[in-house]
Amino acid sequence: MLLSTLEEAAGLKVKGRKELIILLLHLVLKYNFVQFAGRTFQQVICTAMGTSCTPTYANLFLASYEVPVLKEFETHLLFYKHFIDDTFAIVRGTREDVAEYQRRKGESFGRE
Repeated sequence: MLLSTLEEAAGLKVKGRKELIILLLHLVLKYNFVQFAGRTFQQVICTAMGTSCTPTYANLFLASYEVPVLKEFETHLLFYKHFIDDTFAIVRGTREDVAEYQRRKGESFGRE
């Protein structure tokens, strides 16, 4: 009964574990409510801070932009670490190589 209610709320059909995880993630990300000054608001853009799945969701989302750039520059990267949207990289190459890496990395996150 609970599963059918969740499926109906999300408009998704669960066939296995993968679909169940997607369904639950959808519900967590779509139904974010916050109270402020005695009023209740639904957050409709982005994810709610403090939601336990938000860091993982953010990492997966950003990886879709980051991975192509990392593959393109893998021969130039001596060291690369990131946490959510913070990045530390040691890039080997000419100044132009480093500048191109910075430009492409910035483009991948919507910055130019």
